[in-house]
Amino acid sequence: MPRLRLVVADDDPQILQILVSLLAVEFEVVATAADGRSALALIRHWKPDVAVLDLKMLGPNGIEVIRELAKQPQGPPIVICTVDTDPEVVESTLRAGATGYVFKARMVEDLALSVRLAHRGRPFVSGKGKGGAPDHARFFRELGRRIRELREQAGYSQADMSAFGFSTRHWQQIEAGRPTTTTTLLRICRVFKIKLDDLLRGLERDN
Repeated sequence: MPRLRLVVADDDPQILQILVSLLAVEFEVVATAADGRSALALIRHWKPDVAVLDLKMLGPNGIEVIRELAKQPQGPPIVICTVDTDPEVVESTLRAGATGYVFKARMVEDLALSVRLAHRGRPFVSGKGKGGAPDHARFFRELGRRIRELREQAGYSQADMSAFGFSTRHWQQIEAGRPTTTTTLLRICRVFKIKLDDLLRGLERDN
């Protein structure tokens, strides 16, 4: 089955790289943009299956891009990925025409699922994905198991991880499968010299 084609936009280069790493595990990212104007042009050019946009970009912001795309027939569904968790902002973004709304703090857990649901025309909001929400506990248990295997293969003890800046308690929580942030995952990837998409590849994100 062909992979869904995505255009991804964010004005923070590091976040954009993280988004692409997360999404490229499952989807084909055909183009990236650092501002709303470029995002709009690339979406019109590539005609992706889904577009993933930051909310507060330079040029037209995420909502303005959504409204512009709504003027043309057969525009792609839009997933907004942003730090803004204000319920009023979420509601206004969905009213503007976004299909998905993912908090950046939850993009590891929620983003791929939101893209899949958006392509099917099904809405998703981080923390409100009833009936389609990912099994977060299972995802992080499997992630913790994989990270523990990496540590054991490298021959590091939990005490060794303290030298890399992880407290004993924090590292125990990671290996036990407690939810963690993308920033922490990137630190882990640097320790074990592994790409984020390789770390996450094959992990179950759905129920």
